[in-house]
Amino acid sequence: MSAHTLPKENESLLNPLDGEGALAALGPLTTPRRAGAYQRVLVVNSLTACDCYTGVVLRTCIDTHLAGHAGNRIQIWEPKDADVWSRIHDLLSPLPERCELAEDQPYPARNREVIVPAIRIDEPETASLLGHAITRAHAELGLHVRSARAAMEALVAFVDNARTHATESSIGVLVACAVLPQANELQLVALDLDGTLAGDPDPEERLREAIATSRRNLGGFASLIMGAERRGLDATLRLATGAARARWRTEERLLYSTASTIPGFAADFTVRL
Repeated sequence: MSAHTLPKENESLLNPLDGEGALAALGPLTTPRRAGAYQRVLVVNSLTACDCYTGVVLRTCIDTHLAGHAGNRIQIWEPKDADVWSRIHDLLSPLPERCELAEDQPYPARNREVIVPAIRIDEPETASLLGHAITRAHAELGLHVRSARAAMEALVAFVDNARTHATESSIGVLVACAVLPQANELQLVALDLDGTLAGDPDPEERLREAIATSRRNLGGFASLIMGAERRGLDATLRLATGAARARWRTEERLLYSTASTIPGFAADFTVRL
């Protein structure tokens, strides 16, 4: 398929691909289309919104497809919206071998609101270094250092949780961090494809147990909200696995709900700026 051929309907990502919309696309995007080597086309040229979920979900699709066969390739049709293209470009850079752009749009300028691109983290030392990068970026981006430090702690907590509980994830754990100007938030998202919780008959109960355990242990999910409250921050923690969702905002009670089933575990920590 060339960049100037109309895409097939099932190749085009027309729905919102940020937040819960990106999670809803995770299953289809990580499911092989056919056996043997083939090129997969990510048609995102009509997207009008992009956040850290967009970055980690698209990167997960890229990595799982390329790992599926040595001959597999991916082509990305760039968004026509200049702001969205700039954000996606920096969230996915650098692209791996066998992944190419259609080059229908000019290369964008560096998007400084993307602090950490969608990247796999395997070692706690890397998480610590990237966490310090978030705190160093606060002055350039006009962030209060309290917000940057809260995001740094969330990064370390998410990676530590994945290294302990997501050992079967084919992508390890992917993280991304960016400022979302329209929402006026600093967002950090982590994603893995370990299906232990997602495949449990009662994923919501497993989420409840995980949060209950974190209340007893320093450095866990509960510590993020408690730390944000001590700092006087308006922060929200969101967790997703299978069809279960949890949302915990500072000064509010923990809420559970259901949504589209995802084949893994996602954690999102946002701070209102």
